[in-house]
Amino acid sequence: MDGPIGAGSTTLKSDVIPAAAFDVARRDAADFIRRNHRLPNEVFLGAETLSLKDFTATLASAVLQPNAPIRVVHGTIGFDSYFSTDPHKSFDWIIHPAGFAAPELLDLGRLQGWTLKPAVLRAGV
Repeated sequence: MDGPIGAGSTTLKSDVIPAAAFDVARRDAADFIRRNHRLPNEVFLGAETLSLKDFTATLASAVLQPNAPIRVVHGTIGFDSYFSTDPHKSFDWIIHPAGFAAPELLDLGRLQGWTLKPAVLRAGV
């Protein structure tokens, strides 16, 4: 599966989500992933949205506290810090023309970071 194609945004004004509405959003997100083979930019709660990072943080909180009210958790992305933000230095290779820069490719790389899996070290390797 691929990562999202955009950063998405949170427009939801409430701090608490009704359980039934969140369950619909969760099912819709899973259906989107099955059909599109990528993560959504944002998840809809009626006409409002949660960014993917806020949705996943809220989902994790809801799973860890199954009987508690579903509170919006604003997520942070730790893996972002491992991706370059310098569009000139990142492409300073002999295969690129002098002065080449592609900030949009770096942005796309950060979005695809959602789908990177850590390597597992095997004993004896």
